[in-house]
Amino acid sequence: MKGLLRKDLYNIRKQLLWYLSMLVVFFILAVALDNLSFSVSISILISTSVPVTAIAYEEKENWQKFAVAGGLSAKEISGEKYLLGLICCAVSSAVFGTAFLIVGRGQNLNFSDFLIPVCMQILVLSANLPIVFRYGVEKGRVIIIGVIVAVLVAWIGIMTFSEKISGNSGAIVWIVSTAVSVLSLILSMHISERICSKKEY
Repeated sequence: MKGLLRKDLYNIRKQLLWYLSMLVVFFILAVALDNLSFSVSISILISTSVPVTAIAYEEKENWQKFAVAGGLSAKEISGEKYLLGLICCAVSSAVFGTAFLIVGRGQNLNFSDFLIPVCMQILVLSANLPIVFRYGVEKGRVIIIGVIVAVLVAWIGIMTFSEKISGNSGAIVWIVSTAVSVLSLILSMHISERICSKKEY
């Protein structure tokens, strides 16, 4: 797994530099304009785009055939992309968290305003990767856009419903957000593993 991760980081090193620079730019915009939406949007983009970019490089070089021939399991092949995505989630969430602390000083923000965007990153990542593993990067792009829209709409509905039930209780929102994102991640990993195990490279 460590070797696979190092391979991906090396292959997409130029793209990573671009993503990191965008993360810094959007962080500055968020702080300068007192608007966290800039930092939230780039965080979701990075956490979902980096693993897809890594898969695109592998498809271009037919790396999957080499991996299977080399004895790598479907769990290792798919699981490493989730690890890469979660690392990106952690980095972007740390930057977003810093912006949140700075901007939140002058606004009435609570922990839910931080937790929900972080959970959204995991949710979108969980929705995207099975599609990419099943259809490939090129064919999956159109489907991914539709899925992202559907996920965001569903997420808004779930959060609105939970807030009505809880009476704006922060603890309930935190529990629902965390539970939905964790369960979606576990289910997504299982689906991706099954797709990779049955796929003929």
